[in-house]
Amino acid sequence: MKKIVKLGVFLLLLSVFVSCSDFMYAYKTVANDVKNKPVATNE
Repeated sequence: MKKIVKLGVFLLLLSVFVSCSDFMYAYKTVANDVKNKPVATNE
């Protein structure tokens, strides 16, 4: 039973870590788009 609980906790932490890294990647992509767009419109 404890093995199943440990596996569940591990998978939960793994999914949280993956979703956090996905969020950070999306945030960086959006931030780059926001930085690049004003430069393009000004020129």
